[in-house]
Amino acid sequence: MHDRPELAPTGFKEWASVCAAVGAGRQQIILRKGGIAEGRTGFSFAKHDAFFLFPTLFHQQEESVREVFELEDVPAAEESIPLRFFVQVLWTGEMRDWQAVQKLEPLHVWKESVIRERFDYDDEPGQGSVQLAVLRAWELLETWWIPHHRSYGGCRSWVNLPGIPEQIAAADLRLIDACGSADQLTTVLVSSGVNVSVSM
Repeated sequence: MHDRPELAPTGFKEWASVCAAVGAGRQQIILRKGGIAEGRTGFSFAKHDAFFLFPTLFHQQEESVREVFELEDVPAAEESIPLRFFVQVLWTGEMRDWQAVQKLEPLHVWKESVIRERFDYDDEPGQGSVQLAVLRAWELLETWWIPHHRSYGGCRSWVNLPGIPEQIAAADLRLIDACGSADQLTTVLVSSGVNVSVSM
């Protein structure tokens, strides 16, 4: 049994369909290159070891995933945003071997072409990389709706959220059961060169 995490007022921008896949237990990792607003130091999951998934709309996301998951009541741009899932980073690192990245396919819903584009973006062919985070996910039993703010826009991964309301901070969370076992997750990670044993 895992202890309830302490909620942190940090959001990680991700496609709504991927947030839903995490919430369904289908996706257990995030792969990210980083946005142009990440600064000179670049993107790193090490900056935050726990955060809310901040759903975003992307008009091509259904064409970019192998399985389609949907969140209820996802708002249009500049409307209030529903925060339903809070995740903890169990392991993070940089993946520089494309064949190793390909072996992670059972743990996510993106199409290979999407991951390849991220892997190669702004790098010489064959010299790319992506940042990997292995997740433990929790669902809020009461959705936290936050008003849209202009600071949430742009090509950035992290957003600073408003103060967490007391009723949300104290509310019960449901641990999301992954579709595969911890042993299966560890087997896939080890096959990709990530030598870690993960307890879900």
